[in-house]
Amino acid sequence: MTVRQPQDHHRTPLAGRVRLPARAPAPDSAFALASRAALIPLTVRLRLLSAWSGRVLVGYAVSMWDCSPATTRPAPEQRTTDEAGWVRFAGVFPEAYPGHWPHLHVEIRPAPGSAPEHTAELALPGDACTQAYGWAHGRLDDVSLATDTCFTSGWPLEIASVTGDPVRGLVATRTVGLRPGG
Repeated sequence: MTVRQPQDHHRTPLAGRVRLPARAPAPDSAFALASRAALIPLTVRLRLLSAWSGRVLVGYAVSMWDCSPATTRPAPEQRTTDEAGWVRFAGVFPEAYPGHWPHLHVEIRPAPGSAPEHTAELALPGDACTQAYGWAHGRLDDVSLATDTCFTSGWPLEIASVTGDPVRGLVATRTVGLRPGG
């Protein structure tokens, strides 16, 4: 299995982020649009399964971060899969920044401290982006999943299913099939 290394992105964990600037941005500015999304709670649920057998992968270390330029950049947040193969991250909807579709980065290790077994991006679907940013067109007009360089291996395999609403929060769910040791 080929592990794709993250591009030269700054890492921002999904939770505990601080947004800048301190004063209110112009209402039509790109930052104002991104700031609206920063107020939308996002829970990400990933389930890890063996692509060989379909069995759940227990105890795997999963790190998740975004690369939004307007956030602080501490180390990625890491969680461990439970007995059902699930891992959960709580935070806010990621920013749409020039040239990139809204997404999160994921790194999966067989155990905490081991070498990465899988590195990928988790794309958020267009309808969820419209809910989070409050407009159907705008910041995403100049980019698509097909043109974003983060998704060179094919975005259909990296897109989450998103439910919920901006008031109560959105939930992104994805099952990830891995080939342990392969």
